[in-house]
Amino acid sequence: MVALSSKRPQVVDGEEAELLACQRVVAFAIEMGFKDIIIEGDSVNVIKALNWSGTNFSQLGHMVMDIQRLETSHRSISLSIIISLFIRQPERLKPMDQKW
Repeated sequence: MVALSSKRPQVVDGEEAELLACQRVVAFAIEMGFKDIIIEGDSVNVIKALNWSGTNFSQLGHMVMDIQRLETSHRSISLSIIISLFIRQPERLKPMDQKW
């Protein structure tokens, strides 16, 4: 398991941030010589885009295709991109003690 952090230019939304992180992770894993890479993400759109084999014409399609090219250019790696689900418990509200 590895943790990375880096400064990035301002991003537009969460999908762009997730793609930038994924791009860096895949490049780092290849540099380190890892063979099996499992990437978890919580953006369904990003996961679907990365797992889709067609051409992506979206605004962030160039990033998706770059990640896919990194994977296919290194046949020795196995890249699995999956959705991580987080279930949140809603906070319990305290009853108001004030009387109106």
